[in-house]
Amino acid sequence: MLREQPEAFVSSYEEEAPKPLSWTQDRLKASELSPVRFVLGAFSDGCLVGSVALSVEEKFKQRHKAFLFGMFTVPEERNKGIGRALLAECLGRAARVPGLEQVYLTVTGGNAAEQLYASVGFERFGIENRAIKCDGKYYSKIYMALHLREPSSR
Repeated sequence: MLREQPEAFVSSYEEEAPKPLSWTQDRLKASELSPVRFVLGAFSDGCLVGSVALSVEEKFKQRHKAFLFGMFTVPEERNKGIGRALLAECLGRAARVPGLEQVYLTVTGGNAAEQLYASVGFERFGIENRAIKCDGKYYSKIYMALHLREPSSR
């Protein structure tokens, strides 16, 4: 996904490829600091064709929020409902996390995924212009949030 659509992600293939598998495994493990962290994948004929990930914030005062990231569907499988199914499963799992009130994400300006996010209830709350620079071109990042439940009074 980092090679296929580099402007959609803050990470770059060149930075991520040399990292050992153990780095990725450690990053995805739930820990005391981040009690919930997972990645979902969609497969077709044994090949990974889509992904999405969620991580509850590490700081205690922010554990009512989670960050959705790594949403991607390979181009030849787009517009078949794979991304929507991944997103629905991710948000369903998020809704079952005790104390989790909202999910937020960023999406590159002009990316069709923004429409998908809006269709399930994500709302824009900000735009960072020139957020990333890829191949000499600047892209904005749109910040979106989805409220899973009303804020607790605690």
